[in-house]
Amino acid sequence: MNRRLFLGALGTGVGGSFLAACGSEGPRSAAVFLRGAERRNEKLERWLFRSSARDYVADDATLARSAFPSYFVSPTVPIWDPAARGAWRLQIEGAVRRPLTLSLEELVAMPSITQRVNHFCVEGWNARAEFRGVRLLALAKLAEVTPDAGYVDFQSFDNSYHESWDLESAV
Repeated sequence: MNRRLFLGALGTGVGGSFLAACGSEGPRSAAVFLRGAERRNEKLERWLFRSSARDYVADDATLARSAFPSYFVSPTVPIWDPAARGAWRLQIEGAVRRPLTLSLEELVAMPSITQRVNHFCVEGWNARAEFRGVRLLALAKLAEVTPDAGYVDFQSFDNSYHESWDLESAV
């Protein structure tokens, strides 16, 4: 279970207990309480994920490279089939002024960064890894994210993986 789901479940449980114990008038009275809980949760997340608390991997640290676990958690490894699906594209849409569809070649041509991370898997193993790519902030600027955008929704091409982050944490 990821941290967001855990904190959400914890907040829901505490909130539900509070409302049941206080003779709630139903969903209308709960809305104010839940909005307050959401604001407190987001404040806590901003503190937990502040830039000064980031986990940095030393430049001389040994990277896992091919020593990463070689199993895949899905029943099948998803593989892009250009014959069936056409050329791979990255779609950026939603609360943006300029929806984008970018090819892999267009992404590779953009300025990129290399980042070293400690990968802590929920299955109990960890490894140091290095990856390279375009900053999400650069894509957000290119798409002209609107002020009302609050979250980024990531979805894999095979629709079996989905994750959402608040915009501030994602960029």
